[in-house]
Amino acid sequence: IGSFGLDWTTIASYLGSPLASPFFASANIAVGFFLVMYVITPLCYYLDFYNAKTFPIYSGKLFVASGKEYNVTSIIDANFRLDRKAYAETGPVHMSTFFAVTYGLGFATLTASIVHVLLFNGKDLWTQTRGAFRKNKKMDIHTRIMKRNYKEVPLWWFLSIFAVNLAVIVFICIYYKTQIQLPWWGA
Repeated sequence: IGSFGLDWTTIASYLGSPLASPFFASANIAVGFFLVMYVITPLCYYLDFYNAKTFPIYSGKLFVASGKEYNVTSIIDANFRLDRKAYAETGPVHMSTFFAVTYGLGFATLTASIVHVLLFNGKDLWTQTRGAFRKNKKMDIHTRIMKRNYKEVPLWWFLSIFAVNLAVIVFICIYYKTQIQLPWWGA
């Protein structure tokens, strides 16, 4: 939580090389990290949001209401399905303050990214989408050269690759059912 290092391995361990991204992007992530770790999470903990003081402040584990670690295997049966009776006895899952904050911010980040793209690039996206479905497409020079020099890949290639991949995925889901815990229809 509080380590600080100027070693290149330490600097590059989280984001990769800072030389590959602009300073404002790295600074934005550093400020976000600081706010989550040192402002928002401790504030939620000390204000006791959702009985936060019952659980450790920084933990990725799940807990029962009393603060003890949640035994996930006690609420699933041999087929990895939820045992509702055992779940009713054990109670709902509780998270540490840090886990809850970062989990919530993960959903907020996804939503904010989509809204950002729509607000700042929506007009360009709409123009490109309309142009893609226009019958008389205006081709740029690169497209004309490619069409002149190369044949178009037939549709059956794409469909056969899709069929082979789908068959392999369904086989893996059926054959390795206990290892991956994904039914064939989930592929």
